[in-house]
Amino acid sequence: MPPTIEKLMKQSAEGHDVSSHLQDLKRAVLLDGIETDESGMSPHRVYIWLILLQAPLMPYSEYGALLARGASPAYSKINDDVHRTLATDPLFLRRVSQNSISRILNSIAWAMYDRTQASTSKSKITTTTTTKSKPTETPSPSAQRKPSTPPASAPEPENIPLPPSPSLGRRPSPYVQGMNVLAAPLLYVSRSEPQAYTLLHSLLTREIPSYVTPTMPGVHAGLTLLDKCLSILDPPLYNHLTSKSLSAASYAFPSVATLSACTPPLPEVIRLWDFLFAYGPHLNVLAVVAQLVLMRDRLLGSVSPGKELRSFPGLRARRVVDMVVAFVGRLEGGREGRAVYKELVRHTHVK
Repeated sequence: MPPTIEKLMKQSAEGHDVSSHLQDLKRAVLLDGIETDESGMSPHRVYIWLILLQAPLMPYSEYGALLARGASPAYSKINDDVHRTLATDPLFLRRVSQNSISRILNSIAWAMYDRTQASTSKSKITTTTTTKSKPTETPSPSAQRKPSTPPASAPEPENIPLPPSPSLGRRPSPYVQGMNVLAAPLLYVSRSEPQAYTLLHSLLTREIPSYVTPTMPGVHAGLTLLDKCLSILDPPLYNHLTSKSLSAASYAFPSVATLSACTPPLPEVIRLWDFLFAYGPHLNVLAVVAQLVLMRDRLLGSVSPGKELRSFPGLRARRVVDMVVAFVGRLEGGREGRAVYKELVRHTHVK
């Protein structure tokens, strides 16, 4: 009999390898869901997300070292976005402070900046070495830590804002549009900032890296794929929208870039993310298609569907997930659909 969610969490917290049971956990999330209260909160969810993303929890000392560096090179952009992050959501505002948002975004901006610098330096070293005709050595990968439960007494950062930092000049920003909205649900479900940081770092660097590079190629690819998927799954709706010059790029950028986190209510976003973290964030494109199909009658009956698309109706996670599962079956059932689905799986890592 497969382990229950509670058993898997306990095994993970004790340092056991639970990777062989990931499929069982994914099925449990899909079929049974995660028990929550009316605000969408569950004491287990953050640990389940860490397991699903196979994200080793960052020790507080490492997170503290990032905080100690102060404001990131993207501080100004981040500061502008902090005040706009789910600014009308009372559940979020009661649980997450603006200082927490600022700290986690500046920390991730430092990490992204360091990755870019390291990549640039490695490229220069490789080029120099190749020119000199000397073989390069590949460092051995470090052992991964297993996801674990942090100490209940883990200290929290001081509740103070970060000081301003020097500008980036001509260097590309390590912070892009939408990162603040992606961080919001993670901060909401986490029990500490290091947990939220671990989830955000894993999401941005391993799951959707092409969504958060300066030109956001993954987001643009996702918008193109949204049009392709809609044309296969609901040709009349697709034709109606295109007849009004409405491509996905004109109305769905926020929904694709934020994995639908821009569409309230927040508890429904979190339930949708349970599914996306279990089966892949690439499926959010189909989740947006599902939201369009749920608006189908309104859109087809409107002479100005663009006005209807300025804000999506409240998210209905269970209905959307059921539709996405059905959409995957339909896409994989035809030659054109299979080709599009392969693109969909890859688009979060395009360059």
